[in-house]
Amino acid sequence: MYKKEILGLEEAQTAVRACIEEASKDPSRPVAVAVTDDAGNLICFERMDGNGISNAKLTTRMSINKAYTSIMMNRPTRDFSERMKQLNVELATWGDPAMTTVQGGLVFKNEAGQVIGAIGVSGLLADEDEKLAYVGLNAVKL
Repeated sequence: MYKKEILGLEEAQTAVRACIEEASKDPSRPVAVAVTDDAGNLICFERMDGNGISNAKLTTRMSINKAYTSIMMNRPTRDFSERMKQLNVELATWGDPAMTTVQGGLVFKNEAGQVIGAIGVSGLLADEDEKLAYVGLNAVKL
């Protein structure tokens, strides 16, 4: 019998709340935050008020895609992007329209180093999204 540790709703909400709280220090720059389980399924999502309609669509989708890509590749989206460049491989090669190479996606690992979930942030500059994702990641004490 296999036993597998996974990221739960409580941890996902803790991560999202930490990101939203940090981002709320400058409410003129709203973000969207998504957390997925180890299969890329959405556990928790929040989007700050203040996005225009078209921007909200983009930030919502990108936050989810960043978390999804991180979990599928078992690495931050930044690392995935660098690896794609090294291999000279196009993103379309994966055949998955939800994949992205934009920074802002990180993986949660348990004490044993196993990937158990992911977080994605979107709405700011890519490196700022990644820094904010680290806030959520670090809020969950694994």
